[in-house]
Amino acid sequence: MLPQGYAVQDTSREEMIKKFLPLVSRMANRLAMGLPDHVDRNDLVSSGIMGLLDALEKYNPTKGPLKKYVPLRIKGAMLDELRKMSWLPRSLLSKTREVEKAHAILSANLERTPSEEELAAYLKISTKEIGTLLAQINSKSLVHLEEYLFAGDENAGKVEEYISDKSDWVNPEANLLKKEKLNMLAGAIETLSEREQLILHLYYQEELTLKEVGQVLDISESRVSQIHSRIMLKLRHQLKEE
Repeated sequence: MLPQGYAVQDTSREEMIKKFLPLVSRMANRLAMGLPDHVDRNDLVSSGIMGLLDALEKYNPTKGPLKKYVPLRIKGAMLDELRKMSWLPRSLLSKTREVEKAHAILSANLERTPSEEELAAYLKISTKEIGTLLAQINSKSLVHLEEYLFAGDENAGKVEEYISDKSDWVNPEANLLKKEKLNMLAGAIETLSEREQLILHLYYQEELTLKEVGQVLDISESRVSQIHSRIMLKLRHQLKEE
């Protein structure tokens, strides 16, 4: 049983570390699958372990159940490590806007989702370049869905701030913003096909890896990644219109 104090006591600390270590490894695997090869998975594991130790040290029952608090701190530590790495080019946002615009125009004209070849032709770049760009979009959204979908939102950081343990109180404004964004996202997801919704459900709610999602759908991991990047473009477009 966990102690009723501000942190996990030494008597149960080792037990809790052993309990959550598999979660650290799994979360690192899920994030690493969406990242470029030069990003070392071991760096994510190390930062995740530090996040776990920090969570056990600072845990307060008022922050909610430990089983929900610890994963947030682990993922937060991993995301902080990725931000320090600057693993995506600074020009990504402007490039994704070009792809988003092309995707929206072609979708309207063709009345269907455009292929990579059609996007490349419209943007007057090679299919290799569009493939690389879509992979970058995929990497960004896999690491943090909200940061990509709500990119450019002046309140983008507030949702994370309100679940941070930097303050002992809940920010009502941030809580409201989070609910509004969730409602917007839910509406956008409803416009997707059943297969696309299933992929989002398996990855973000069931927390399967891209490889495991592919096994469920009997398609390759690379195909899942390709579909996911197109889903992100669709959702981003829908959210911008609202």
